[in-house]
Amino acid sequence: MTVWKTIDSAPKDGSYVIAARFGRDKELLWVKHSRWITAQEIAGTYGDDPDDVEAGWTDGNDDYEPIYPTHWMELLPPPPDNTDV
Repeated sequence: MTVWKTIDSAPKDGSYVIAARFGRDKELLWVKHSRWITAQEIAGTYGDDPDDVEAGWTDGNDDYEPIYPTHWMELLPPPPDNTDV
């Protein structure tokens, strides 16, 4: 069974996860495909100085848009390849 974990335990190696933000009353506010992005990666992509940007969670799109999740869980494995069927 997959369970939500607090964001402080999420991997920061660039791998994708399912990120979520829960509100004060534990209501689910949103869920996104996300990954941690380093300041160096942001700077390299957008031509900024790494000292002028902060690492953080991104919404997984091509444009860096920081998000602030409270929880995460691992992605499910992809379905089997059934191209031979």
